[in-house]
Amino acid sequence: MEKIPWFKFYTGFFKRQSVTLISNLRNSEAIIIVLIKLICMATETNDRGYVYITPERPYKLKEIAAYMSKSTKVMENILNILQEYGEIEIEKDGMIFVTSWSEEQNVDRLEILKANHRKRQSEYRKRKIIKDNDALRQRDVTCDITVTKSDTGEEEEYEYEKENEYEELNKDINDDVYDIISYLNNKLSTDYNPKDKLIIEMIKSKFSMGYKKEDFFKVIDNKINSWKGTSYEKYLQPSTLFGDKFGLYLNEKTEPQYDFIQSSTDYSSIKNIGIFD
Repeated sequence: MEKIPWFKFYTGFFKRQSVTLISNLRNSEAIIIVLIKLICMATETNDRGYVYITPERPYKLKEIAAYMSKSTKVMENILNILQEYGEIEIEKDGMIFVTSWSEEQNVDRLEILKANHRKRQSEYRKRKIIKDNDALRQRDVTCDITVTKSDTGEEEEYEYEKENEYEELNKDINDDVYDIISYLNNKLSTDYNPKDKLIIEMIKSKFSMGYKKEDFFKVIDNKINSWKGTSYEKYLQPSTLFGDKFGLYLNEKTEPQYDFIQSSTDYSSIKNIGIFD
């Protein structure tokens, strides 16, 4: 992955519920600094929010502790806290995933699409005016009007077809988004809004990768089976379900996952997960 030297920092970072709760903990400043450093590391890796030495080589506890200038025991406690509050996930092989990184770095592609569409329309109108003026200056007025109307009619018909195709595509997508979010709300008794721009963009990005509406239903069912009644239940939300791990969630077996969040004092039960020696 190409490294990037900066990252976007959400101005409401310290108002987020998880960060607010962490701020009330003992040594909260150290925990938040570690979180910000992890965001920087995820940016340097530039792989959807993952933090690692190589894609096949996650950090060991002593290595991440040395990087953060912490003891292994303190680092273990901080990682547990950050995972408990949903700021990171630690996979079974020890790979660290910063959950909010991709959401905060992505631009709203739907708005970009609309802006580009408006730009094309504006450029088309400018070209039309220049073409009409050139025709009136260089040719017979009567002939020019006939030719210009014919050419303009073809371009306008093409633009009209593009607009209809754009609107029809969005209509189909919005219908699918409504079905997907309704399915999620019915399963979890939640009230997510199918018109939420961030939700629409996440779902659209998966459609652009070839996923179907039925794939979303399967992911929802898979993760409900895995996470319902565990400490991971709080992740049953669109930002997690439809995020970067969508393909993994779609293809995983529907059996409960190991619950990593434990008391930091029970070191023996978690030392073989991968991030610890």
